[in-house]
Amino acid sequence: MAARTHTGVRPTAAGAATRLPWWALPLSMIAFATLFVLIAGQGEARAMGGETGTGSVGGVLTRVQQIQHTLSR
Repeated sequence: MAARTHTGVRPTAAGAATRLPWWALPLSMIAFATLFVLIAGQGEARAMGGETGTGSVGGVLTRVQQIQHTLSR
């Protein structure tokens, strides 16, 4: 006896649209603001840090270490 296969396609009502979860917009806004602050604050951090000759990789590693130290408290 052969079993019917399910196609997985559900009919939608006319005018139905796909909706995002409630947290999609706030999460993207927070991510954008965080990246903006990190990028905008780079010049001040170099001027105040006293470190000369450190590349962007060194700055990223320093930032990661600061975050790890903060989270390990």
